[in-house]
Amino acid sequence: MALRSQDTRLTLVIGQHAARYHLPQERSGLTASVQNWRRHWPALMPLPHPSPINNRWLARNKWFEAELVPRLQARVAEILHE
Repeated sequence: MALRSQDTRLTLVIGQHAARYHLPQERSGLTASVQNWRRHWPALMPLPHPSPINNRWLARNKWFEAELVPRLQARVAEILHE
């Protein structure tokens, strides 16, 4: 099944390049965009790129896994059960 634009409930903005494209108003970098995820919630979620290179970023930003990931998991579950 192909999704049409009106079916989109959540857009994952993954990585710096995607953030620049989808969030041009967020000029402070990817970390700031991810920290300000509530501005775009529940329709859009900026995320760091899932790469081993970003392990250092994840280690410095413990709030990401403690706060944001559980909210994202709950949102995805909610959408899947609609």
